[in-house]
Amino acid sequence: MRVPLLTMRTIAAAAGLMLAVLAISSTAQITINVPNFPKKKKESKPTPAADPAAVSTSEAPTASTPASSEEPSDSAKKGCESDSFYQVWNEDIEKTAEDVKSFTPGRDYFVRDFNDNENKYLKMALSESQRKEYEENWADDDTKRCVNESLDRLAAIASKVIGGYTPVGYTLGTPAEKAALRSAVTDLSKATVFSVGIKDTNWKILHNDIGIPTGRKKLGKLWVKYPWDKYCKIVWANVWQPYAGGGTYAASEGDFVAWEFAGCPAGK
Repeated sequence: MRVPLLTMRTIAAAAGLMLAVLAISSTAQITINVPNFPKKKKESKPTPAADPAAVSTSEAPTASTPASSEEPSDSAKKGCESDSFYQVWNEDIEKTAEDVKSFTPGRDYFVRDFNDNENKYLKMALSESQRKEYEENWADDDTKRCVNESLDRLAAIASKVIGGYTPVGYTLGTPAEKAALRSAVTDLSKATVFSVGIKDTNWKILHNDIGIPTGRKKLGKLWVKYPWDKYCKIVWANVWQPYAGGGTYAASEGDFVAWEFAGCPAGK
């Protein structure tokens, strides 16, 4: 059977139209579905290598990256001002030096005390044995060197004027009170004693938290010289009487407080 030419053309046109529609639909489907496809992650930017000049000198080299043998050690390059321990000590050493510079004979103190109820800096400056004792467990030789340089400067200043620092006004006290002050110093038999006395005759009464007396005291001084010291010492001690109840106090006893270097009597 023969198909009319018009019919064949109609079929061909219809087929072409169908293919075009399918092509459009296919393209449209792909366009719509593309955003749903998983995307490849972008690589992060590489971290720049550290600039060797910007690396802190406080970071010690590790075992896997040893320092060059031609470079000085980190501790050798470290200056005194970069040492935080030295900075703290040097600040108090400088305060002590200012006290020394302002001292005039007759003042009842030579240098200030710090939180430890003493001035260890002046002791270390004027006594090699005191310096060794305080620095005994110091492991950092650079820190020790820096501190010792400051202590040497303090010693140079203090040695010129400490001779004028002597006890002022501690001339009172009964024989029993002076005996109590002497008993506060356990090795007093090794020293030459120039004077022992209290400042005044009035007792200072101490109380506990609920107001009950615990005892009373009088502040005293001993002026002494030990044969192994270059300078004399002022020893601070209290005449102490514990509270016995009923408004009474026990017998006097000595209570050691502190000591400091001082000048000596003329010719001693």
